[in-house]
Amino acid sequence: MSEETLWRDYWKNVASCFNNEIANQLNIEPLTLKEFKLISLKKLARKLYEACKNHQDKLDAIISLCTKAKFSQNVLRNVSRVPWGYVVTYSQIAKSTENPKAARAVGNIMRRNPFPFIVPCHRVVRNDGSIGGFMGGFQNSTKVKEKLLEMEGITFENKRINLKKYGF
Repeated sequence: MSEETLWRDYWKNVASCFNNEIANQLNIEPLTLKEFKLISLKKLARKLYEACKNHQDKLDAIISLCTKAKFSQNVLRNVSRVPWGYVVTYSQIAKSTENPKAARAVGNIMRRNPFPFIVPCHRVVRNDGSIGGFMGGFQNSTKVKEKLLEMEGITFENKRINLKKYGF
């Protein structure tokens, strides 16, 4: 799969999620296909981040509708609160749900994240600062995760993120 195809598929997923779920719930205008083609990924990500930050109660309601499992809801809610330009580890999220040994389970929930960008699973990394998996681990998926983090201003040193600098 080429990098262009990878981004196009990811973009379609984000566009669909935004228009079908988020825009209605947050009471903001859906974007036309033309607008999606014109807006930059960074602008869209920032718009979604700001909209969700200001409507956390509605986002929590959306999360509750998408999964009935309380652990999954808690994971998705906690990840949705990680601010732009910061990261958390899988084990931090597990501890925040009072399940400190459930880091792998957090990873599995992130792999099936129903709302990319809204629940910014790309901001969840390994304890050693390496980025871990992304979007189910398809070919080149870690490149997408790396680019999303770089877009938010996060830098890498020897393929790792400085958790003291960027940790939330």
